[in-house]
Amino acid sequence: MNADISFAVPYYGAPEYLREALASLCNQTHLNWEAVVVDDASPEPIADLIADLNDRRITYIRNDINLGLAANWNKALALTTAPLVCILHSDDLLEPDYASTMIELLTVTPQATAGHCRVSIIGADGLPRQTLTDAVKRIIQPKAKGLIVSAGEDGLASMLRGSWIYCPTLCFRRSQLPSVPFDNSWRFMLDFDLIARIFLNGQQLIGTTSKLYRYRRHDAAQTRVLTSELTRFEEELSFYGQMYRAAKERRWRTAQRHAQRATVIRLHLLLQVVIRISHLHFASGAKALRLMFRSVK
Repeated sequence: MNADISFAVPYYGAPEYLREALASLCNQTHLNWEAVVVDDASPEPIADLIADLNDRRITYIRNDINLGLAANWNKALALTTAPLVCILHSDDLLEPDYASTMIELLTVTPQATAGHCRVSIIGADGLPRQTLTDAVKRIIQPKAKGLIVSAGEDGLASMLRGSWIYCPTLCFRRSQLPSVPFDNSWRFMLDFDLIARIFLNGQQLIGTTSKLYRYRRHDAAQTRVLTSELTRFEEELSFYGQMYRAAKERRWRTAQRHAQRATVIRLHLLLQVVIRISHLHFASGAKALRLMFRSVK
């Protein structure tokens, strides 16, 4: 029988996290799903881990060479078949009702390109964790009690004000995805870029306030690495420049203003300046300061 929902699971490292992620998938209340784990030529092959699960719904593919983040995500998506598809990060966890809720959400809103939910934050040990970033997201996110509809200029402006949607929670309607969903030119902004293109193309997202996803923050995560290198901030500012130009072309004044201000990015850079100077890392502190004042146009 064809699956109702697919889970594309890109993998590169940390098999212990992957085991937990797949266990959370196997615990879904909705049983008619499929998963494709695509191992991007990792140093720790996981064929035995997948075999131990003994679940025919899970397929394992190992790349001969490392494709990189975006290309591997695209490959994982392309190998799935259900009308709804999610990118499940291999270090995160699903709540048991994630699949059933997304199916219901996208059934009652056929006009939506994707659904999303709210998250619980966990640390490397799987226990609840609180961070300043997540506190800011809670402040920025819409104060809705029911469904959250995001579309057009309002949707783009809201995300540019602060990216409050946790992108791994997104469940996409396959028929409305672009042929190449994730742009290989991005290392950090690839999922935000896809959301922005959805809004720029006149499509919409639908969200629930239910917490159905456990998002793991840990030192080995790509986000943490790119933050440490300041690479994420360079990429964020470049992306906001693109959004500024796209919004200006459409005369989306509010989105244009938020793109130009890049307030959350600059505040995050200010924090990085303080942290780096306090640790006597003067060169990287100075670089963060220069980025904080970089113009976005």
